[in-house]
Amino acid sequence: MRKTFKRSAWSLLCMLVFSGATLATTEDDSAALLTRLSEFHQHQQELNSLAEQQAESAEISELAE
Repeated sequence: MRKTFKRSAWSLLCMLVFSGATLATTEDDSAALLTRLSEFHQHQQELNSLAEQQAESAEISELAE
């Protein structure tokens, strides 16, 4: 009986420790994902501005004609 209790307590402790690590990793992954999405959005805005500038250039106008 005592061995079964120790084994159950050890199993429960391991599950709690590893589930906490998983939750922390998930939160870290979410924060990293939000950071990457923000960087991606900023990069898209920069590309959009660059495309607008290039579209107004005389060289592009000549190529379009």
